[in-house]
Amino acid sequence: MKIPFVLLILAPLAAAAPAIVVRPVATVSATQVIVDLTADTGGEALRGFGVRVSYNGVLALQSAGSYGGLWFLRSEDGVSHPYTDVRTPGVGAVTVVGGRFDGSRPADGLAGDGILLATLVFQRTTTGTIKFEFGLAEPSPFTNFANAAGDPLDSGVVFAGLVTNSAAPDTDHDGLPDPYEMATFGNLTTASATSDFDGDGESDLDEYIRGTDAKNPASRSGFEVVVQPDATKLLRWQGSPARVYDILWSPDLGPFQEIQAGIPGAAALLQRLDAIHNASPKGFYHLRTTFPTAGR
Repeated sequence: MKIPFVLLILAPLAAAAPAIVVRPVATVSATQVIVDLTADTGGEALRGFGVRVSYNGVLALQSAGSYGGLWFLRSEDGVSHPYTDVRTPGVGAVTVVGGRFDGSRPADGLAGDGILLATLVFQRTTTGTIKFEFGLAEPSPFTNFANAAGDPLDSGVVFAGLVTNSAAPDTDHDGLPDPYEMATFGNLTTASATSDFDGDGESDLDEYIRGTDAKNPASRSGFEVVVQPDATKLLRWQGSPARVYDILWSPDLGPFQEIQAGIPGAAALLQRLDAIHNASPKGFYHLRTTFPTAGR
């Protein structure tokens, strides 16, 4: 079922709105730039947003996060689906919009500081200075930012200057940060992207990403799918408090689609129920693990 895009509505902008500060933070490595966009809402309950990010030719957009726990559409079956829409209106530009909607009715908004709007991952295509510009996704008279009552907030949106952090060094370019390798193995040569130090079937790189102990064979994510009597699927895995998880599904190992996103990590056995694909004769799941912030 297609849901009409309702954030960009024709409406006059309010003369005065509380200041909403959008804060971009870029974590830069030799090959990649990860940009986190967060918002301080100034006391408003934010229900929808729209941001445009322009970037120079040193970068190419690789991916964008979708956070079902924060920005979502809730379908008639009661399952919450991620709602962040990423578009590329032209070379060197991407727009990200998101909202909180419960069917045809708006849900409550989010208020506070540091609310995550999106995470954009760029690949560095060449050497040179990285440049970004940030602004509203659409020009007036469209509304990009709105509160829980549907009131436009664009006139109060302020974009803070870009804050740049350096990612942890990775001297041997194996995906494992040098500080992690030194703390875990005592050197930079024992582990690599394909090694499996504890022989548990999960590579040392996978264990770093998933937050498990690469030197303990009993510490592994162990992602499994258990079919229930009513044909729903119970998905469970060992979590980590320093990670965020997305569950994706595909009928044939083709393009995967998110079915649950933004699942906060914890040092416990995590589980989620998939009641969407009961009638599917076959299917494949993918557990995507990310860091809660761009920093590693």
